[in-house]
Amino acid sequence: MSLPLPSTSICRRIRDIVVRFRPERLLEVNASIGLVTSWLLDAHEHHGFHPISHHVLDRGGKFGIILQRLIDRFGSPEHVHLCIAEYDALLAESRAAQALADSGSYHLPKEVDMVIVDVMSHPDVSDVSVALSHLRKGGLLVVVEPHEPPEDASKDDPSVIRFQSWIDLIHREHDRRAISFVPITGGVLVGMQG
Repeated sequence: MSLPLPSTSICRRIRDIVVRFRPERLLEVNASIGLVTSWLLDAHEHHGFHPISHHVLDRGGKFGIILQRLIDRFGSPEHVHLCIAEYDALLAESRAAQALADSGSYHLPKEVDMVIVDVMSHPDVSDVSVALSHLRKGGLLVVVEPHEPPEDASKDDPSVIRFQSWIDLIHREHDRRAISFVPITGGVLVGMQG
């Protein structure tokens, strides 16, 4: 199985959106091997973009070493925090810790200005729902729309399940918030306002 990676056009567009939006609290969910992360860390150095906190989150430890080396390579250890955990579990733990007045950097901020979620290698889009609850009012969520499954795929195929969960999410959210779909090379970039 190959790892689905965003195209250069998508990475560039996400970087440009982040630099223009200038979030103080930025969160990347499911960072994988850090392709988007590298574009964002480069923006810290070359585009004058310096958030208060930039949390990079991935579900499994298999890419943790790659992500940590990437963060170290860009010399961003003070405001960039790597978290290896399930997003919903880490958010719940962070909220509980904040209720106890523990503000450790390993915890996620109470709310974030911008969340970038990668859903391409996960069975559903539940992290998008979690991110929408974590986003401040007026914040921005950026996600690449899952690809349509092949016509001959069975209803149990992971691509069908992921795409159906995406359609369900859009139906649920389209009356609640502004949503924009921007087709670019490599996919459709979707922005949702908090």
